[in-house]
Amino acid sequence: MNKRIKPVKKIMLLSLLLIMVSVANYYVYKIATHRQIFFSVAPLKNYHRVLILGAGKNNPVFYSRMNAALKLYRTAEIEKITCSGLTGVVNYSEPYDMRDYLLQNKVPDSIIVLDTAGNHTYNSVVNYANQHKGDSVIIVSQAQHLNRALFIANCKGLRAVGFAASGFHGDYNREWAFTEFLSRIKCSFNLVFNS
Repeated sequence: MNKRIKPVKKIMLLSLLLIMVSVANYYVYKIATHRQIFFSVAPLKNYHRVLILGAGKNNPVFYSRMNAALKLYRTAEIEKITCSGLTGVVNYSEPYDMRDYLLQNKVPDSIIVLDTAGNHTYNSVVNYANQHKGDSVIIVSQAQHLNRALFIANCKGLRAVGFAASGFHGDYNREWAFTEFLSRIKCSFNLVFNS
């Protein structure tokens, strides 16, 4: 009898865990942040600071985010642009690559801020929240990614909205969706345990 109970308990615990993960993902994706994501600049005219989330330079995600940030800079009154991303790997620095791209496109160096400690979305948003308490900010990334970034911002008391860069297509979109599903789980643990 005892041997039968153990597998049943394991199945029940696993089922409960899967339900919790699915609910957390649905909450982050659908309920908590969807009204904070914008696809046009017009509603964002009263925001003056931008946080660009990092991406490797030689891929469409990088250029999509950077061009979205340039669109904001050219059509809104942007005072500061924070470039946050992975640094520390030899000859690889997302913040410096973002800065170079902005400079090449006539954004003045005086408004660019580098966050070289933004190795993950969680770190990027928390770093910004810690350094700019009370500020409002536009976070730039793809819509699929903005849900998680904005959820973190909300939990950390940052007044944030998202400006959606162009999205993903085909197999890359499916791969990103799976990665984002897992990242939301990790994000929930980070927020619960404040790590």
